Amino acid sequence: MAVHTAYGKQKTTKLECISKRAIHRKDTVFNNIGYAVDLDLLRECYQELDGKKAIGIDGVLKQRRCSP
Repeated sequence: MAVHTAYGKQKTTKLECISKRAIHRKDTVFNNIGYAVDLDLLRECYQELDGKKAIGIDGVLKQRRCSP
């Protein structure tokens, strides 16, 4: 996932760097990649989910989860 900066350029995310390294250096062992996942990334991924797909394991639709 590329992120657009205020100047319209793209910068590589931490997860993309991890992905490239894993592809090109198969012997790499990742001990901790939790630092690459933050609340903004989780929110962005959630917003990209298609609300018309199957409900979650808890039976709650995306529309209901978003409402207060």
